[in-house]
Amino acid sequence: GIGVSADVKIAIAKGTAAVGTLTNTGEGPLLPEERKFAKHLILQYNSGKWAKEPEILRQADAIEIHFGQGATAAAASFIPAEYIQGRAAEIMGVQNEEMIIIPSRHPEVSKPEDLKKLIDKLRTITDGVPIGVKICASAILEKDLEIVIQAGVDFISIDGGQAGTKGGPPILEDDFGLPTIYALTRAVRYLKKKGVKERITLLSGGGYNTPGECLKAIALGADGIFMGTAVLWAMTHDQVTKALPWEPPTELTTYPGSLKNKFNPDSATKYLANFFLSFVDEMEIAILALGKTSLREVTAADLVSLDEMTSKVTKVPLAYHSSSSS
Repeated sequence: GIGVSADVKIAIAKGTAAVGTLTNTGEGPLLPEERKFAKHLILQYNSGKWAKEPEILRQADAIEIHFGQGATAAAASFIPAEYIQGRAAEIMGVQNEEMIIIPSRHPEVSKPEDLKKLIDKLRTITDGVPIGVKICASAILEKDLEIVIQAGVDFISIDGGQAGTKGGPPILEDDFGLPTIYALTRAVRYLKKKGVKERITLLSGGGYNTPGECLKAIALGADGIFMGTAVLWAMTHDQVTKALPWEPPTELTTYPGSLKNKFNPDSATKYLANFFLSFVDEMEIAILALGKTSLREVTAADLVSLDEMTSKVTKVPLAYHSSSSS
C-alpha cells in the first residue's frame, strides 16, 4: 500500500509471480513496475482519489473495493505530506498537499444499493474482471455480508483483528475488530446459509504466519489466505542486521524508512518465493499425513479443538470430553 517502499512493492510483485500467486496494490497507487512484474494483480479501489482512472483500472486482474481492515477498522487515515514525497506524490496526485486523507467512506457509496452500482460500473470499465470487497470484521459482520452479497461481488476479503499496519491508532489496533478465527467461521456459516459459498470466493487475512495456520483456515472454509507482516519478515530475514540493533527492521521496508536504500530487492524476491514454496511443501506433507491427496479434501472434519472456547467459536469438536459433556 502506501506504507512500503517502491522496491518492496516490486519485490513482492516478482516474488508472487515466481510462484504463480496474487499480489495486491493496497491503498497506494499502482506502480507501472508492479503491473509489469506481477503475474496476477489485485488493484485495491480505496476511498482516496488516486488509481481511479479507467486506464489504471483496466490493468487489474481483479479489483478489491476497500471498506476497512483489521488494524484500523473502517476509520479515515491521515498521512503527513513528508511521508509521501517525490514520485509517490506525483503518481498519487497529492503534490503540495499538507495532509493526505483517505476518507472513512467512499463518496460513491452512501447507501447499500450504491455498492451494486459501483460494482457494475467497475465491471463495465474492466470488461468483467472479478470485483470484490475488503472489510474488517465487526459484531454486525453478517449485516455487512448481506449487503455485499446483494451487490453481486465475486470475492470477499475479511481482515481479522490481528492484522498489522504501518501506523494506526493503538486503540483501533488493540480494541477493534473480531479475531480472525471468529471472522472466518462466522463468514463461512453465513455464506453457506445464504447458499453462495460456492459462488463467492472467501479470502481471510489477519495474523497468519505459519503453513499450519493457513491450512487450518482453509479447512474451516477459507478459499485463500492473504498475508502482510509475515511477507515482510520473509523478505528481509537475511537483511535485518542492516538495521539492528539501533533501528527496527521496518526501517528497511517502509516508504519513509531511514534505511530503505539498503533494502536489497533481488534478495527479497528470492526469499519471498522460497517462503511461499515452503508453505506449499509443508501443507502437502500435512495433507498426506491426513491420508489425503488434495487440498480440497481437507475439511473441518479433520480438525479438533483443544479448548472449549475454540470449539464453541468454530463448531469443531473438542479433543477431550469436558465435564459438561461427559
